[in-house]
Amino acid sequence: MTRFSLLKSVLLRSGSILRKRFGKVGYKQKRRADLLTIADLESQKAILSAIKKNFPQDDFKAEENSEKLTGAEYNWVIDPLDGTTNFAHGYPVSCVSVGVLRGENPRSAGFTILSGTSSTSL
Repeated sequence: MTRFSLLKSVLLRSGSILRKRFGKVGYKQKRRADLLTIADLESQKAILSAIKKNFPQDDFKAEENSEKLTGAEYNWVIDPLDGTTNFAHGYPVSCVSVGVLRGENPRSAGFTILSGTSSTSL
């Protein structure tokens, strides 16, 4: 599996998680105007699990307080639910965002847009 194919796979999987949870989650406040839902955590867990399984040597930095920064050649940057406030209040404008850096240079990036009950990977 290549990093690009893994990127596409985790975006589709996370989009599925968000669709399943949409309209059915409570939330807690991390900070003022900064919410956290179970969908954030499930999405991030799915993404990190796939990265650790397929590219255990890679670093990552994910929004929900999870990072591995060893100076590896590749680094994944993850927002498992971009637009948590919208999501938590039932407004269907949010997405999963994932990028892959090689050193300091972007190699791949993508997002899955949640719009009601459908998602699109780009």
